Amino acid sequence: MTTELLYHQPVALIAIALLACMVIAAGSGYKLGRRGRQAQNELTRIQIGSIQAATLGLLALLLGFTFAMALSRFEYRKLVRKTAALFAETLCESAALHSTSQQLIM
Repeated sequence: MTTELLYHQPVALIAIALLACMVIAAGSGYKLGRRGRQAQNELTRIQIGSIQAATLGLLALLLGFTFAMALSRFEYRKLVRKTAALFAETLCESAALHSTSQQLIM
């Protein structure tokens, strides 16, 4: 018997369970945030805002680096495909020249 529990479950059941977990987590986070917001003073709100801004800035930086890396890989793949196409074209031309030179010899 395998130890992979999720492989034997239907995909719809897993999707519904994950959706329910996300809804419960969002609801509990909302309730905890509403309760915690009432007890905060202005200085705490400013500090939380700057922490949130820094976190979102790091997320934007990470996203930018991810897109840059994906673009460089795409450009490299395009270059490899172009090089392969040129190599195949050269190979076909050399085969044609080889057959033409053999016909001239005979």
